[in-house]
Amino acid sequence: AQYSSIYDILVTDLNKDGFSDLLLTGNSAMNRIYIGKQDANHGIVLLGHGKGNFQYSPQSKSGLNVRGDVRGCIQIDEDIIFGMNNKPIRSYKIQKPKLPHVNAEAKQ
Repeated sequence: AQYSSIYDILVTDLNKDGFSDLLLTGNSAMNRIYIGKQDANHGIVLLGHGKGNFQYSPQSKSGLNVRGDVRGCIQIDEDIIFGMNNKPIRSYKIQKPKLPHVNAEAKQ
């Protein structure tokens, strides 16, 4: 099993459905020898459903693949900027979802 640390959490609406989503970033390559590198986090997207519950969105769907030690991220308009440890910054543009959001609850 792989694991990693979380250094920053960005709260934003990634899929434009009106609900807050979470983007978790981190990693730590500079650990002591007995712990080893914690580099399994390439950006974790959790999509919110509006009632406090979140669903993991795999990288194959989110398109997010940020490798390296992320120490922070911010959103500026439709861009998410990632501050990296010992690497240049990276950015991703939030794309419009391909399919409209479908609410799992029936409306009465």
